[in-house]
Amino acid sequence: MRKTVLLALMLMLLLPAQGALADIPGDYRVIPGQTYRVLLGERLSTDGLTIHRIYDEYSGLSGRLDYKGSLSYGKIRWNIQEDISLPRPFGSLEEAKKWLQGNDPAKLRLPPNTVVSEEVLNEWSRSGYQATGEYWEFCPKGLVSRDLKADYSIIPRPYLLEGLTGPEDLNIKVLVDNKPVAFKKDKPYAADGSVLIPAKDIAERLGYRTSYAVYGNNVGVVTLEKGPRKVEVSVWWDFAIINGYKVRLEVPARLSINERVLVPVDLLAFMASEVKWQTEQQAGSSPSIVISIHSNR
Repeated sequence: MRKTVLLALMLMLLLPAQGALADIPGDYRVIPGQTYRVLLGERLSTDGLTIHRIYDEYSGLSGRLDYKGSLSYGKIRWNIQEDISLPRPFGSLEEAKKWLQGNDPAKLRLPPNTVVSEEVLNEWSRSGYQATGEYWEFCPKGLVSRDLKADYSIIPRPYLLEGLTGPEDLNIKVLVDNKPVAFKKDKPYAADGSVLIPAKDIAERLGYRTSYAVYGNNVGVVTLEKGPRKVEVSVWWDFAIINGYKVRLEVPARLSINERVLVPVDLLAFMASEVKWQTEQQAGSSPSIVISIHSNR
């Protein structure tokens, strides 16, 4: 808790404010060549005149050029709100939706390729609601993300550089067993309220062997191994696999300007015996973040 508070305070000083990421149920990922949405929730406005629907959108179609000239595909938009207007006030969401089913069912249609989250399905089940107007030709009932066909002639790039603050803008020190880490080609970056550290450099200092392999659908995975401990991480994933178990990461791994894998510092808690945070402030200079790691795990 203490290190989280310290990091948050430091990044408020060093970085512009960033929106918090939603806690997404299930395992949703960008699919190359496809765009789909996940319906997270529905609610009726306080005046009873509008139904608000909240989605996350996973697009494998949007392309952009980073400043190295590489074409990058893949974008996630969090907490998109779409509104359904009602002709008069209603007292409950169920009442409003039943009226629409009988009078204007087209308004209930979900966007094409919408996956309905387990939370929404459970709420519909608890209320006895039959979603007869939501599903249609381009959004069949029971759709899950793996049902969407992907065009793998488009080889997407992972989230390259977006949201990163370069090391020239920050003062981040990393110590392993009280000795500073001399990073090689890349240095720690910051993004989305966390610090990202070059995976290979920190793994070697902690005594891990590193390897890289390409899995299905061109997903590259870095594997870090030390004794019985095995950590798998990818810039395609918003999770890591620790000894075969998925662990959700608040900030996913990224690629640096040199296209090296950067891992969030929170992942180090699974690789070392202790990770501590400390701030230093010297007169006339920007505050620094000091990350102290002990490797005897």
